[in-house]
Amino acid sequence: MGARRPGEEDQMLNTTPTPSLLRTHGESTRPGPQAADSAVRADAKETAAQWLAFQAIRESGSGQRGPARQAVARALALAPGRDVRVLSALALARAGESTQSKAILEALKKSEPSNTFLKVYWFPVIEASMRSRNVRPTAPSSPSSLPCPTNSAILLRNRRHIASRIPSD
Repeated sequence: MGARRPGEEDQMLNTTPTPSLLRTHGESTRPGPQAADSAVRADAKETAAQWLAFQAIRESGSGQRGPARQAVARALALAPGRDVRVLSALALARAGESTQSKAILEALKKSEPSNTFLKVYWFPVIEASMRSRNVRPTAPSSPSSLPCPTNSAILLRNRRHIASRIPSD
């Protein structure tokens, strides 16, 4: 394969392989490591580390704890910037590595005490991910037992809302 242009990793990352493609061609089709390698060649280590952290989030979401931990370790070794640490903490939390995730989260809270975006969005997301990995469902729930309004209730509420916004003659 020829030399890659800087920024080409963006397009590679947006190309997510299908399970059948992974079975046929293996790990060489995973976009995260390829995008990271391209970014390293372009001397963009922070970008490369972010691609690896995103890869770790995808791996943890599909239950691949080992590859997620490896991607996080590589990302943090490459460029442990704030964004990489945030994404790594999220990936670790989703992979069930609460101890490591909590250590990164606490370090971020100390180093970024006035960052409103982190405090309002990312910290709660990471904490919720840690909590959700610790909850084990006792029995599968049926759709009727879920605390969610039915489609007809949502439709009725939306109709009332629309009707209340239409001016009367």
